[in-house]
Amino acid sequence: MSGGVSAFRLRRDVKESDYIVVGGGTAGCVIATRLAARGYGVTLFEAGGPYSHILDIPLVGLWAWLRWPRRYCWDHWTVAQPGLGGRSVWFPTGRIVGGSSAINAMIYCRGHRSSYDRWGLAGWKYADLLPYFRRAEDHEEGASEYHGSDGPVGVAPGRFTHSLGLAFLEACASLGIPRNRDFSGASGEGAGFYHVTQRGGRRSSTVDSYLAMAQPELRLVVRARVSRILIERQRAVGIEYLQDGALHTARAGREVILCAGTVKSPQLLQVSGIGAAEDLRRLGISPVVDLPGVGANLQDHVRVPIIFRIAGPRYSSLPALLAAGAHYVFRSRGLLTSNVADVAAIVRSTASTEVPDVRVVFKWRAAPELPGAFVAFETGLIDPQSRGRIRLASADPTQEPLIDPGYLTDPRDPRRLEIGIDLARRIAQTPACREAGIREEFSPADRPLSAHIREQADSSYHPVGTCRMGSDRMAVVDCELRVSGVGRLRVADASVMPTTVSGNSQAAVYAIAERAADLLLSPW
Repeated sequence: MSGGVSAFRLRRDVKESDYIVVGGGTAGCVIATRLAARGYGVTLFEAGGPYSHILDIPLVGLWAWLRWPRRYCWDHWTVAQPGLGGRSVWFPTGRIVGGSSAINAMIYCRGHRSSYDRWGLAGWKYADLLPYFRRAEDHEEGASEYHGSDGPVGVAPGRFTHSLGLAFLEACASLGIPRNRDFSGASGEGAGFYHVTQRGGRRSSTVDSYLAMAQPELRLVVRARVSRILIERQRAVGIEYLQDGALHTARAGREVILCAGTVKSPQLLQVSGIGAAEDLRRLGISPVVDLPGVGANLQDHVRVPIIFRIAGPRYSSLPALLAAGAHYVFRSRGLLTSNVADVAAIVRSTASTEVPDVRVVFKWRAAPELPGAFVAFETGLIDPQSRGRIRLASADPTQEPLIDPGYLTDPRDPRRLEIGIDLARRIAQTPACREAGIREEFSPADRPLSAHIREQADSSYHPVGTCRMGSDRMAVVDCELRVSGVGRLRVADASVMPTTVSGNSQAAVYAIAERAADLLLSPW
C-alpha cells in the first residue's frame, strides 16, 4: 500500500459489516472512507491486489501498467465492432486497490457544465456537483470558485511544459481556438495544458488520498472477486465472493453499494437476477427484478491517431530519459511527471453542437516500434451518439461479459470524427508547428480516411452509462442511486452517468462518489 495508509485493517475474511462496498477503485475508496469516518463498520472488497509503488512516478507508472496490464487491470476485449471493420478493441478497467485512479493518465478534466445539465436530474446538475468537485480537491493553486484546497486528492497543473506543446497552443490560437488554463474552471473548451491528479509530481490516487485518511472501521479485503449479491425479500443483505478458490459470504446490516465500474457493476446485477428478465431466463438465472436497462446505454469516447514525423531529438531518447530522471529526483518536475498527453484542444464540431464533442490531444511520443521520431495528434469523439451494451456470456460470474460499445454505429459519429481529424491536420500544418519541427504526415497520409478510422480507432478508456440514473423504464437507479425494485442496494460509479462528459470521466466519478456518500449518510 501507499505510505501513510495504516489506519484501516487489511482482512482476509469478514462476516458482517454495516456497509459492504464492492470495488476498491475510485468511487469505492471515496465512499468507504467517508462512511468509516462517521463510525460505521465498512468492508471494501477489491478483486485485484494492493497498490504498487511503481505507479507513483507518472511516466514510469504508465509504462508499467501498459507493459504488464494483467497485473493491474481487467484485460477485457470488446466483441467484434461493425463500425470498426469487425475488429475487437482492448477495453481495460482497473483491477487494483485504487482502481483506474491508480493506472490512468491522471488527466483532471471535468467536462463542460452542459454535459451535466443535460441529464435533467434533480441534484445532479453542474451547480449541484460543484461543491463535491471542490470537496474532493487539494488544488496546488489554492481554493477558488471552481476548486478546493483542503480535500484528499492532489490536483495541479502539469509539471512538463514542453516546446512542442507550446507550439501546439500557438497553432490553435492561429486557428481561432482560445487558450484555456483550466479545463475544469469557467470554461470546458479551448486549448491548454491539462491539470492532473498529482501532488508534488507524484500520482495522487484514491490510495494516497482517501485511504490514507481512512479509519479503523474500514476493512479492506483484496483479491476477492464478488460473484453475487445476496437478496432476501427484495432487499440486498450481503454478497458472495471468491478468494483463494473458496466461496465466502459477507452480510451487510445496512446497505450494499456497487462501485465495480461500468463493466462489472451491470454484470453483478445480472448474475444476481437483476436485469432483462427474458435474457436472464435464457441463461438459467431466475429474475429478481425485470430491469431491461441493466447493461444498456454503454458509451465510450472513441479516438484515432494521426501520426507525423518530427525533426530533432526525441524526448524518449536515452540521454533525454537520463536527464529527466535527474530532473525528477532533484525537482520533481519534467518528463517523468508527464502522461505523454499533456496538452489538448477541446472544441465543438459545429456551432450548434450542445456540448464540446471533439478533442485533439497532442502526444509527444507515437509509434515507438518504428525507426525515427514521431508524434501523434490523437483525435477523440468525446460526445458519442452511438450506444452499446454489456451482456452476460454465461450465468457463471467468473466468465467475462460480452462488451459491445457499438463504436461509430450511429452515422453522425464518423462524420464528427472526420471533422476532428481535419482540425488535427490543420493544426499540424500551421507555421507554429512546422517551425517546432513537425513534418510530413506518416499515417494515414494518402490512405482513405474511412479505412484509417476502421483500422485504427479504439477506446479512450472512459466507458459510462450501463446502470443509468433516471425515472423511466430503462433507468436502473433513481436520483439517490438506489436500484429499482431492490432495497438496500445502490450503484455509485461511472455506470450511473446518463451520458459521457466532454472531458475525462475520473473527475466526474469523484463528484458522484462524494455525493453518494452524502446520500448514504442522510437519515437512514
